[in-house]
Amino acid sequence: MHQYLLRTRYRTTIKIVMKNTSIFIFSLLSILVITSCGYSTMGGGGANRKDRTSSPSAIFFEKAKFDKVLSMAEAEQKPVFLDFYTDWCGPCRWLDRDVFRTENAATYFNKNIINLKVNAEKGEGIELAQKFNIKAYPTLIFLKPDGTELSRHVGMTTSNRLVNMGKKSVKVITQENEAKNKGKK
Repeated sequence: MHQYLLRTRYRTTIKIVMKNTSIFIFSLLSILVITSCGYSTMGGGGANRKDRTSSPSAIFFEKAKFDKVLSMAEAEQKPVFLDFYTDWCGPCRWLDRDVFRTENAATYFNKNIINLKVNAEKGEGIELAQKFNIKAYPTLIFLKPDGTELSRHVGMTTSNRLVNMGKKSVKVITQENEAKNKGKK
């Protein structure tokens, strides 16, 4: 009888410890989720070329409407990079913090590409997300200056891979411009 009581107390104690541990872990995770809900966007308003190329520490995202960004890309003959995100998307925040703020990505994108962040659940972003058939976040899309899609990537990526995607887009635009110029001669 004595051993039975000891085993019963032991099991009860283990159950209480496990329950309290589960509550603690759940509480800790809840706090982490709540505090990580803040989302920051990089860039500034009404940028000119100098503004875009002056920041080697973060990709500069235009604060303009989609049509204005396409006009800028057409004028400068550069591809457009669209970052479709949502406020609740953890991988989107990770890209913002750990990929878009790397020197190699910032230097290349700010010099060679027109960049636009698109919140797919607010304002113009709702319509653009439908237009580009966005189903998951983050979705990264490269466009020609006329708005034609060159490529897309869904999900997280590294800084090096992002730069390689950007280089491929720039190469396509450069080759098209060279072909146009040869045709004019």
